[in-house]
Amino acid sequence: MRGSVLHLTPDNLQTIPVDSLGITLEHFLEAQPPASTHFMGGIHKFLNLEDYLLFFDVRDSGKLQHISFNTDKYVSVVTNQGCRKVTAEEYVRYMNAYNPDIFASIADLITDKNPSLKRVKKSVDRTLNWLDETLEQIKEGIHVFGVVTGHDKHEERVRSAQETANRNVAGFVLNGFDLDITSKERLDLMKISLNHLPKNKPRVAYGLGAPEYVLLGIFEGIDIFDTSYPSEQTSLGHALTFLLLENGIKNEQEKFIDLWDNKYRTDFRPILNGCKCYACQNHTRAYIFHLLAAHEMLATVLLMSHNLFHYLQFFKDIRKSINNNTFTNTAMQFISMYGSNDIKMNKTEIRHLLF
Repeated sequence: MRGSVLHLTPDNLQTIPVDSLGITLEHFLEAQPPASTHFMGGIHKFLNLEDYLLFFDVRDSGKLQHISFNTDKYVSVVTNQGCRKVTAEEYVRYMNAYNPDIFASIADLITDKNPSLKRVKKSVDRTLNWLDETLEQIKEGIHVFGVVTGHDKHEERVRSAQETANRNVAGFVLNGFDLDITSKERLDLMKISLNHLPKNKPRVAYGLGAPEYVLLGIFEGIDIFDTSYPSEQTSLGHALTFLLLENGIKNEQEKFIDLWDNKYRTDFRPILNGCKCYACQNHTRAYIFHLLAAHEMLATVLLMSHNLFHYLQFFKDIRKSINNNTFTNTAMQFISMYGSNDIKMNKTEIRHLLF
């Protein structure tokens, strides 16, 4: 996020059960050092988000833009003011000033297609060296998550995971957006890294936002996911309607509805019956269709308030199914119904994939 959740004001956000937020450094680099690092109260107070856990990263977890190149000394970051260079020393200095709860270490993420083995090895080495530098300089009380790299090279993913796990980090980040492949292929590569990370520390994954891939990611041991999926669907005019129901309960609900579709012009129902979000409690599909057609900003505000609320409810239902020991069957039922074409399969095939 850029200091606020996309499409929402602080008042909107308070109606949604959010307790943690991701912050991106590249959106604050209108100057170096960022002006906000001079604010004495830290990033929580600067953003008026003192009630939230704040997780910082260098690059946007929802969109990894192509950059020119990185070197042993710095990474290139795309900002509103053009491409800027950030060193590990500068990044740690900014984090010490911001004082977030958690931040991801600086990493040499590759945005080129088909990089050579030499380039991937260099990426792993740089990222590990910067992690060591970060751990030496960060002040006490701020938790550092190590970024696991290795791109599409299996041996390097193993080396990166093992070496990062040997450091005194609080958790791990796997950024799938540096892999220009399908979500299924992305998860397959992430598995290689996950198999070499300890299970007693949290693992964050970027690039697995669709609900069916969230479920598959949980099976593989991923604990935390980015929430770019609701904002992506909001930008498309989609309202999320999928349901995670206990196994055996018939589910005929669509994955989402496209409120640009003319059929919703006179549909005076809420987005999703039973939903407790502000949009569903106060407005109709027809009204949001009208707002989209009129290009009114309120359309995305209402859609995002619903989509984020619904997405978080999905995770609440996941935790409930885990506590009830019904997660496996419930997830398989969901995937068999909503899975995209590359994982569309019956329950027997899903069980074979997972186990």
